[in-house]
Amino acid sequence: MTPVVLPSTPMGFIPFGAIVVNQIIENVLPPRLLGKLTGLKPIVILFSVMVGATLADFVGMIT
Repeated sequence: MTPVVLPSTPMGFIPFGAIVVNQIIENVLPPRLLGKLTGLKPIVILFSVMVGATLADFVGMIT
């Protein structure tokens, strides 16, 4: 695993913070929204996407 290198200047934290916020939004909101639409729990949706990716790569994730 690649080590995380924090920026040394205050301005360097803005892109770093944007990446962290983006990752949180991308990994939390879609399962919750899909869960409300389908009636499934978010953990079931995350698990099914991981299993699909393991079994059939990208095609398994989107089907």
